Amino acid sequence: MSTDYSWLICHPSERDEQILQPLFEEAVKSATLPTQSKSVLQKWQQNPDHLFQDWTNGTGDIYNHFVLAFMIESFQTLWNALATPEGKNGFHFSSNNCIDILSINKCSIGAILAYGLGPQRFAQLPGFMGNMFLTHDEIPESIQTINRTFETLDLPTLSQRLQQLCLSDYP
Repeated sequence: MSTDYSWLICHPSERDEQILQPLFEEAVKSATLPTQSKSVLQKWQQNPDHLFQDWTNGTGDIYNHFVLAFMIESFQTLWNALATPEGKNGFHFSSNNCIDILSINKCSIGAILAYGLGPQRFAQLPGFMGNMFLTHDEIPESIQTINRTFETLDLPTLSQRLQQLCLSDYP
């Protein structure tokens, strides 16, 4: 059995930004990580390439704790509320403001982004644990940050890491 993880890409109006920004900030403030995920993330930050070796020699718990570290409950609650027709504070996701959805089986998209980029590059990205909210005014500066983050990325290494994370079988 597996789970499909999704990343919704939206383009809210400036009015909607005023609704969403405080909701996003509240999700960040109330975000908590399970102890096991904190421990795995610390190992990953100290030695990102060694963590995969631990996955292949273990029970799959390290892999699961890494992947689930990016599934922050406060964000899941917010995104689920916004996905209903009632929404929250007068906003809900719709075809008028959501432009794309990225769905991947087996591994959370935040984990894919983090593991692929490595801890130092991932820390440079805007947002929190793969959840991002940018206002119209923040986009130009964020694009520059993202370009700097990706410009020296070694694509063969990225490809290898993503294959390890997404295509390998874990016990």
